[in-house]
Amino acid sequence: DLLVSLVEKTCVPVNDIESALMHKAMHELVRILRNVEAFITDNQKALVNSLKNISKSPSLCSVSGTCPSI
Repeated sequence: DLLVSLVEKTCVPVNDIESALMHKAMHELVRILRNVEAFITDNQKALVNSLKNISKSPSLCSVSGTCPSI
């Protein structure tokens, strides 16, 4: 996985407290980025579903005369 390999290459061998903290911080950053990515993906799916539902609604079809296809 790209993020993990990036972290492994960035982190120096853990030989002191500062290195250990940096290593931990990098892994925490990866975890946060994954959560953000999942959040965006979920919202994107919800948005697409909402748009599909709107395009099927009869009121929109009657206003425009044609049903938009998504």
